[in-house]
Amino acid sequence: TTTYVDTTAGISISTYTGTGSGATVGHGLGVTPTTVWIFPRSNGENHLASNWETGISVYSEKWKLQDTDVAESSSGHVTAASSTTFTLGTDVNVNGSSRTYAAYAFVEVVGFSKFGTYTGHGETDGTYAFCGFTPEMVMIKADDSGEDWIIFDRARDTYNPAENFLLPNASNEEATSSDQKIDFLSNGFKPRGTD
Repeated sequence: TTTYVDTTAGISISTYTGTGSGATVGHGLGVTPTTVWIFPRSNGENHLASNWETGISVYSEKWKLQDTDVAESSSGHVTAASSTTFTLGTDVNVNGSSRTYAAYAFVEVVGFSKFGTYTGHGETDGTYAFCGFTPEMVMIKADDSGEDWIIFDRARDTYNPAENFLLPNASNEEATSSDQKIDFLSNGFKPRGTD
């Protein structure tokens, strides 16, 4: 395993070779990761994100970052984590024997990053999502329906509402839609579309 860590930003990048059975990978963050994303490097399996609900002790759900699928239950993905390592199950997407992977582990950093959930209500005056700071980028995925991942940022939209977005699971170019937009606020964001 090779690991690069920025504890100030709460980001760790590790490369490793799978064993095919339970294995641990060091992340160097000094605290338990909020989420772990794993990308196969030598085979074309799924790019996966583990559950990122704050304070969880069991990583029981996974999302496919390149698909619109809903979250799936998984006992073979990231099975546990600590302040020094995360543990891999036997799923070929994260731990195939002799296959190579890149893993990105993230922790929340006050004023820099926030992971969480909110419940939408389909109105143009959407649900306020608290971050504690003005986000530069917001990535959203519906966890109970087959919708695209969507990314908004303040670099391309310097005023509200932010309407330019990217779909990281698709090959589409930048797009806009009256149903997909958000306001960047001083301490969070607010969806302004009905999608």
